[in-house]
Amino acid sequence: IVPREQQLGDFEIDLARARALSQTRSSVADAVPIYRSLLASRPDAGEVAVELAGILMRLAKFRDAVAVLERMRGPIADEVETRVLLGKCYLWSE
Repeated sequence: IVPREQQLGDFEIDLARARALSQTRSSVADAVPIYRSLLASRPDAGEVAVELAGILMRLAKFRDAVAVLERMRGPIADEVETRVLLGKCYLWSE
């Protein structure tokens, strides 16, 4: 039996599922609604937003990726990696 403080919650389980789906070409698009649901439940989850934006970029949905990145708040929104990702989205969406 796993102690309560070490048990995974629904958010963590869904995130693991989304990450697994995003690893293969055949299921990457299936990860998008899960990531969107995760962000809806925790809008401040910057790491989830960055992962979703990366997946959207892989699917050539650059404008959707821009929208996700522009809604980000908190410290991760100002990180260099996030800004570079946003710049690539702008560049490739032209």
